[in-house]
Amino acid sequence: MPAAVSVPSDLTTPSPDSSLDRGVGDIRSTDARFDPDKFAGYTGMAFRDVQHAWTTGDVGPLRDRLTPEMYGELQVRCDGLRKARQLNRVDHIEIRAEITEAWQEGGQDYVTAYIAGSALDSRVGDGTAQGVTGSAEIPGD
Repeated sequence: MPAAVSVPSDLTTPSPDSSLDRGVGDIRSTDARFDPDKFAGYTGMAFRDVQHAWTTGDVGPLRDRLTPEMYGELQVRCDGLRKARQLNRVDHIEIRAEITEAWQEGGQDYVTAYIAGSALDSRVGDGTAQGVTGSAEIPGD
């Protein structure tokens, strides 16, 4: 008969009533359609859309999807690239997004997403295709 193996408490399966589950339940109490998996998918899509805006230099379509601070920062960076006559290229984006926290506070819903991935990210001279930084062949995190 095999010996019993004890599993350290930090490696056990979390209880089904984790803080994430409670937070999702709280949000669903006011929005029954909230789906954390769909929200994670939307988060990945939004990340890809930001990367597209970064490569085209056109952040206008993101105005209603970003905070004013994030939109302003992205606009400043795109303007800086334009002024330096450079283009940023981002290809082969591989993204994984998951919801790590959810809660309600003061009548507002809050969700935190963890995004990880890699992409081919390089900067080239505008119109020259001459590399400036990054790599068009080696993925980065």
